[in-house]
Amino acid sequence: TVEMRCDKAPFTDIKVRKALQLAIDLKTIGETHHGGMISGKPEGLIYPGYKGWTIPYDQWPKELQEEYSYNPKLAKQLLTEAGYPNGFKTNIVASTSMEDLELLQIIKSYFKDIGVDMEVKLMDRAAKEDFARGGKMDQMTYTNTAGSPRPPYWNIFLRTPKGGENYTYNFDPHYEGLVNQFLAAPNMDEAKRLCTEADMYALKQHWVVTTFGTVSVVLWQPWVKGNSGEFL
Repeated sequence: TVEMRCDKAPFTDIKVRKALQLAIDLKTIGETHHGGMISGKPEGLIYPGYKGWTIPYDQWPKELQEEYSYNPKLAKQLLTEAGYPNGFKTNIVASTSMEDLELLQIIKSYFKDIGVDMEVKLMDRAAKEDFARGGKMDQMTYTNTAGSPRPPYWNIFLRTPKGGENYTYNFDPHYEGLVNQFLAAPNMDEAKRLCTEADMYALKQHWVVTTFGTVSVVLWQPWVKGNSGEFL
């Protein structure tokens, strides 16, 4: 996931944020980079496997699906409308470990196709986390958050000022209100409804260039009995 600083230009303009999402061919990435093991369907903050806590891509409104499709022509048009007909230069901070740096290079290439020249700044994991949490990055941060299987409350809370890892600096009062209502929900059904609403709202704001959850391969020796792939 590419997390943009929405409090700094050019990412204060939602047209720019939408353009970067439209520049990415998720289906092809799923088929090639991930060897067909991934569908390539975009995901929001909530892992689609948590039924009832989010709306899967196939059930998104058509307009929203189109905003997360591959459309470099529309991406260039939006950049022009935002005042960047020739694109712009930017940078992204990433960790040298725990992140798919090959995917980041693929994203960089797609951005380049619409005129966005993104410099990749690599740091070790601890330094990158301190750098990002301190708000020292001036443009973007690369993290593995799309479709994270962490509990739903964790993922939607991250996008609030108190989230600790809100690297988008979106500071959206409506979203924060939804999260507060979710945390105070009187029952599970209401919690699911509010979580879904918050997730869909975040998708419409395009605070991040999202991808999708990936798969993990777990290997164990054949003489290990009673294991179905679980790991700590």
